[in-house]
Amino acid sequence: MADIFFQTTKNISFLIDILPTLDKEYDFWMNNRSVSGGPYKGLNYYHSQLTDPRPEAYREDVNTSTGVVDKELLFTNLASAAESGWDFSSQWLKNQSRFSSIETTNILPVDLNAILCRNEDTLAKLYKVIGNTSKAEKYLQAYDTRRMKFNSIFWDPSMNLWSDIKMDQQKHQQETYLSTLLPLAWRCGGANATMESKLLQTIQVFTFLLYYIFQTNHARFLKLLKQNRC
Repeated sequence: MADIFFQTTKNISFLIDILPTLDKEYDFWMNNRSVSGGPYKGLNYYHSQLTDPRPEAYREDVNTSTGVVDKELLFTNLASAAESGWDFSSQWLKNQSRFSSIETTNILPVDLNAILCRNEDTLAKLYKVIGNTSKAEKYLQAYDTRRMKFNSIFWDPSMNLWSDIKMDQQKHQQETYLSTLLPLAWRCGGANATMESKLLQTIQVFTFLLYYIFQTNHARFLKLLKQNRC
């Protein structure tokens, strides 16, 4: 948003005023929502600090916790899914048929890392505009580092698509979600010609399948949408 506003207005004073706030937002994700070690070090995931039922969904969360041993972990995963904006998507579930199996904090998501990748690129360019070369270099290095990791970690050659990671198993999710296409729009992933060709084929297949389902079974398609299954 800040980048779009500046590109429209060319208001340098606005950039000087807003960039410290954007720094704070970025620092929040890096200090509170990043993996601290292992193969995914420095990448980001959703991890709310809440260990109680969400105030806005207290009754629902308490009901979901019935029979669950580690209720605090369940509440954290529910709040983390809400933090993601994809609440509630089956991408967070360990068992697709059991909502209480939610494991948001175990998932390394493509979309969040694509967003932060774009933010790093944007902040590097905006700091360059105001002449702060040290900050520009800091964000450029962060952007380059994330881009170098992106394909090696998220690209799933068996799916010809970027896929979320189950961190405890160090393997890709086998289900596909629209959120995994964000690297295409947000300047991350750096797909080469071969990857782009395979990715296009995958998207074409999914588009055909959705069209077929919609045309042949409209009621079932709507039901799947309501269940966040497609």
